[in-house]
Amino acid sequence: QEDTGEVQESEVSEEEGDAGPVLQEKEKTVSTTEDKLREMEANARKQHRRNPTKRNRKLAAIRAVRSAMQSLSGIAPDVKIVVHDTAESYAKASEEIKRSKQDLSKGTWDPATNTIHINLDKAGSRTVAHETFHALLFNRFKDEGKIQVAAEKLISELRPALRGNSKLTSYLDEFATRYSDQDVISEEQLA
Repeated sequence: QEDTGEVQESEVSEEEGDAGPVLQEKEKTVSTTEDKLREMEANARKQHRRNPTKRNRKLAAIRAVRSAMQSLSGIAPDVKIVVHDTAESYAKASEEIKRSKQDLSKGTWDPATNTIHINLDKAGSRTVAHETFHALLFNRFKDEGKIQVAAEKLISELRPALRGNSKLTSYLDEFATRYSDQDVISEEQLA
């Protein structure tokens, strides 16, 4: 069985039942460890010797994960980052299991588990920063409505400052077209 980079720890909890406490096994996702990140780096260097672009993208993503973990440890210590080094592991964790490998996203933020999932097959450092921003917003505001209000306010305040940068403004507008849910566009543009 291939090691996917996702670590599962068993946790036993007691729940009251009709016949008294019952022990149940729960799966608890924990962040990818430093040892696993070193292993992923070594694999990227070895597997992609002839493809420096892919190797450098993966190595940049791993560096960004380390940086995000360090930053989050002080301001949102409960956020977990799981780096998936196979498309299959990422698809299962991100609930994109029905998508083809090429249609998988680069990363996702799961507020239900307070976990950032990174698809190392596709992600770069910008993906890690993007998903980390979602985690920070959620951990700061704890409510989707409040997040959207804050994001819309920030975007409306940033727009005048971006007037001289048509390239960035165009990029943000194009990026927004990727989302059909109007409620998340401002948050996605900021991230």
